[in-house]
Amino acid sequence: MLPALKRSLRQARATVCMYNLRAIDQMMWMYRSDNDGWLPHVTDDAAADADAPAPTWYDPLLPGYLTDVSALICPEDPYQAALEDATRAPQHPDWSNASSYGVNDYILGSPNAYLANVERHPPARPVDTMVAADMGPDFGASDGSEPGPYLPHRTQGRLPWSDGYDWGQMQSNGPWITQRHGDSINMLTLGGAVRRVQTSNVMKQPVLDHYDHCAAGKCTFCNELHEEHYSFSHAYTYWWTGPIPKP
Repeated sequence: MLPALKRSLRQARATVCMYNLRAIDQMMWMYRSDNDGWLPHVTDDAAADADAPAPTWYDPLLPGYLTDVSALICPEDPYQAALEDATRAPQHPDWSNASSYGVNDYILGSPNAYLANVERHPPARPVDTMVAADMGPDFGASDGSEPGPYLPHRTQGRLPWSDGYDWGQMQSNGPWITQRHGDSINMLTLGGAVRRVQTSNVMKQPVLDHYDHCAAGKCTFCNELHEEHYSFSHAYTYWWTGPIPKP
């Protein structure tokens, strides 16, 4: 009975994770409504005190939109306890990595984050364009060791399309992409869909600059940029779709 109970608990926690992403979607919609169509973001040149954590995508949501910071924490995250400590105060030293969820860095990393203005610069397939997802590294869960009290580096909650990680090489930490929910992670798209995306197959293949199925879905990285990227096209989910809009 124990394996069945563990599976049930894991499924329940995965459901809570999907609920969190739906809550994040609602916060983003409210923020967009109040800010002329912009997603919450901070630009690369955003000023930050030298002693303060780096600004993150969830900072603009505080305090009016993100009223319950527990929505930032996936119950399957092996760093849940450290995340709970970090989210108690924005001045916590781990605050800039205090979320289980990251946001698409192609959007946040565009010049002056202009792609975050999704009303003015929408992708070709918004319902299939990734906005947020479970984010690692979760190396404490994958290598059998116990996670420590400090959070791993999660790039201020920005999901890179390729973080240069070599799947065939053992390292002390891992990539942001994980198998947090068995063989999958959860993703939120710009159209408000929350999807369970299998990542075990993605983790076994080399990172390429072109995938036939990905290109057929109007993937900007395959068709316009020709840049290496993780592909989630098997789940009809993409980093960006269509030609690159101009600022």
